[in-house]
Amino acid sequence: MQRKTNAILIAATAFGTLILAGFAGVSYTDEPLSGQYPNDRANHHPTSASVRENQAVVTKLGDGATAVSYWATAQDGWHVITTVDTVVAADTETEQHLIVRFSATLQPGQEQLVTVPGAIGTEQQALRIRRVGDNIEMTRVADPSI
Repeated sequence: MQRKTNAILIAATAFGTLILAGFAGVSYTDEPLSGQYPNDRANHHPTSASVRENQAVVTKLGDGATAVSYWATAQDGWHVITTVDTVVAADTETEQHLIVRFSATLQPGQEQLVTVPGAIGTEQQALRIRRVGDNIEMTRVADPSI
């Protein structure tokens, strides 16, 4: 029971950093992956793949894996911060959260690809984050080579 409590506290701390960052809105994604289509966006924004500054986008990357991403401007470029939480042995006494947080500084035309490996023989699931002009786009893709 103590391990589960510790795992919950670690997860809460990691995702709490997003709250302290002062994000303006949160978008969620729970639908299964279907490839890259115009309306298959990580944040399911109805008219654009663009994400507002400090808007947290929650993207399900596979069974037990969720990414939370947001971006903020800085003098050296636009910083995109992503936290990935992968749950192992969910809803059991041995449940564990494997949490990793990383960032990238994107200039116009650059992109970042966040991937979580899947089972052998399944499509790799990914989140593509691009800086296109004065916008950041977050798009879920089923195959990062797309």
